[in-house]
Amino acid sequence: MLKILSNGSDPTAIQDDFEKLFDAISEVIFDDFNPKIIKSIFQKFGGDTEHLSFLEGVLAEGNVEEWLGKTEKEMQSSVKARCLNAAADCFNMKFDEFVGAYQSQFSLLGVQMLWTQKTTEALQTRKDRKQAFISKGKEIQEIMDVLQRLCVSDIKSKLIRIKIETLVTIHVHQVTLYANLQEQALKGAIKDDTDFEWQKNTRMYKDAEKGDIKISICDVSLFY
Repeated sequence: MLKILSNGSDPTAIQDDFEKLFDAISEVIFDDFNPKIIKSIFQKFGGDTEHLSFLEGVLAEGNVEEWLGKTEKEMQSSVKARCLNAAADCFNMKFDEFVGAYQSQFSLLGVQMLWTQKTTEALQTRKDRKQAFISKGKEIQEIMDVLQRLCVSDIKSKLIRIKIETLVTIHVHQVTLYANLQEQALKGAIKDDTDFEWQKNTRMYKDAEKGDIKISICDVSLFY
């Protein structure tokens, strides 16, 4: 802390200390033309890195606690913007391209949002419900097929390998949940998407009114 306070006027001097201040951040990247402007952050994992550009650069000048606070707010804004982009692109891009284009956190958000939407649509179907569940089940399985192909591909990056394996783990769970929900729905035990057997699961949405990511479980929703 003394080192940070004594070097507040020279932000590059505390480069090694950012990982102590912020979770999952190894270093920040300064602008090439103005070395006092922080333009992005990245995390090191072995020999790999994940990089996130800021929406707006942060001027690391003045009281150190003030520009560190501004850096934190810009991180939050930039991560949220990336989340919102991922929330749209996961539905518009090919899934393997989406996974390749986005960092781990956002890829995970995408696969959960896809599953939530497809399961919700099946549960909301009134007419020819069996066919709706079969159709959406195939779409959910297609995501698993893509992940399986990625898993056995020649991935040289350890970080990307862990990302793919994490997505597989999460989606295996989602496939199992969908099968259970389908079985109960076709027996008449689940009427629609307001049933507790569906509501008790973690669900990811894009909230149209707030423009936020909505994470719901039971009757509680958190917004990001």
